[in-house]
Amino acid sequence: MEGFGAEGTSKATFVRSVKSRVDETAKYIRPAERTFAFAMLYVPAENIYYDIITNPDLFNYAMQKKVIPVSPNSMFAYLQVVVYGLRGLEIEEHARMILERLSSVQIALHKVDEDYEKLGTHLSHAQKTHADLGKKFDKVTGSWRTSPL
Repeated sequence: MEGFGAEGTSKATFVRSVKSRVDETAKYIRPAERTFAFAMLYVPAENIYYDIITNPDLFNYAMQKKVIPVSPNSMFAYLQVVVYGLRGLEIEEHARMILERLSSVQIALHKVDEDYEKLGTHLSHAQKTHADLGKKFDKVTGSWRTSPL
């Protein structure tokens, strides 16, 4: 924080000012309203950004408030990370929907399998009953054929 004496700005005033901006930015963090659980504080000058991130008091204060200081050079990188995170969430949501649908298909296939087995059992019983009745019919008609009328 070399330039403070030359500009007439004290270190304490700078720290207060940055903390005030962090507090203002933190007000926009409203996860209950479906915002992100963090916010970015744009610092338009690289030297001021550097002063913030190298000052443990300021940087830790911002992190506790879930406010990430970003500069013109770092903002794009941070936004890219957010975009990749959102894409990951979208993929995760699609995967969850696919798993739910696969679960429904599995339940339906299980029901079809039960019905198929039941039908097979009924067909086996019908076939056995048909064969048994055929034997009985042959006995009855066989005795008629052999006995004189």
